[in-house]
Amino acid sequence: MDKTKKHIPLSGLRDDVTSKCLTQQEVLNNAKYTQDGYVKVYGSIVGDIEES
Repeated sequence: MDKTKKHIPLSGLRDDVTSKCLTQQEVLNNAKYTQDGYVKVYGSIVGDIEES
């Protein structure tokens, strides 16, 4: 068994608390790079996949 795996009983979870979400425009206004209504993310892919 993986020693980092920890089972949590459902009784130990907290209830979800709903609140106001960000609008798409608010997200875009806070993003460093955007294009055509999307957030652009720069960086490399980690793992066995070739960088796109």
